Amino acid sequence: NISGNTNARQAAAPAAAEKRSSKNTNVISRQPGEETPNKTEKKRLTWNARDKIINPSAERNKEVITKAFLEVVSRFESGLKIASERSVRVLEIASGTGQHAAIISKSLEERYGTHGTEGGHVSIEWYPTELTDNMFPSIMAWAGLSNASSLVQQPITIDASSDWAERALSMCKEGYHIVYSCNCIHIAPWGVAKGILKGCGSVLRDNGLLIMYGPYAIDGKLEPESNRRFDRYLRAQNDKWGVRDLRDVEKVANAFSIDLVERIAMPANNFVVVFKKRPRKTT
Repeated sequence: NISGNTNARQAAAPAAAEKRSSKNTNVISRQPGEETPNKTEKKRLTWNARDKIINPSAERNKEVITKAFLEVVSRFESGLKIASERSVRVLEIASGTGQHAAIISKSLEERYGTHGTEGGHVSIEWYPTELTDNMFPSIMAWAGLSNASSLVQQPITIDASSDWAERALSMCKEGYHIVYSCNCIHIAPWGVAKGILKGCGSVLRDNGLLIMYGPYAIDGKLEPESNRRFDRYLRAQNDKWGVRDLRDVEKVANAFSIDLVERIAMPANNFVVVFKKRPRKTT
């Protein structure tokens, strides 16, 4: 598992294959059906319910991750200036099928969108990205089926190992309150982790958050044994993959003015880790 229940960790091989197939499918078979236009002014997209792809791993973990996500945002609400600016902009790196984009954005709207923290409407904007456009129809389908089409923006392609900040800021020149990435850096070369952190140094607003979910080693120790088996499996598939040590991630983050502020234990031996962007120095 990349993010499912404890038993799935013990069957890491098929679960990892499940994750890869859901994020790296080369061909999406579109079935005939009438496309339903989104009628909002904010985003003129079309979507087809039949394009929806279900990643079982994302389906299992979406509720607990959404709960943790909302709790983190609530704790850092003041620094994010949600109440005063009445806006929450989230950039998602490696959106996969779009299941998390739909449920978390909708939950943010339910928490903030109708009344805000000072009685005013809060605008929720979720910006999904993927390495290729293969998953775009599924991302849009999940948004449409979840009544989140006005929240989830048009997906774009981003190679997280590259200098992607300028491309991300072209969608949102004001910068992002939050960057979110789930189950990404252990199924990718280390350069992807470094690229995500470098880009966050540019696209996050002052006191903005980087929220990541997945398994991590802590100070050189990877626990329990099921996670060690999972790590060996990943490295056997690709010697550039593997469960990362959180301290290594933190060192790179610090170089881009991003600090680790929370580590939250999650089911199935995963963590939600939260980094915060230091305010830029004014002259």
